[in-house]
Amino acid sequence: MVVSDTNVAVGFSVSFQSQINGRVSASSWDFGDGVVVSNRPYASHVWLGDGDYVVVLRAYNESYLRAWRPM
Repeated sequence: MVVSDTNVAVGFSVSFQSQINGRVSASSWDFGDGVVVSNRPYASHVWLGDGDYVVVLRAYNESYLRAWRPM
């Protein structure tokens, strides 16, 4: 995963790019604040409150689930 910034002020957008190898049947981005988006190789998000948020990219295929936690 590629992320534009790791520390931003409230209200600023952060861009994400997936780097998933192999065949993927579905994926999801979980931004740690209740927002989840699915099946997007690129995503951006704006947090509305102070804090530390864990962003998780999950990629699914027919065999198993792989989750990445970069932040």
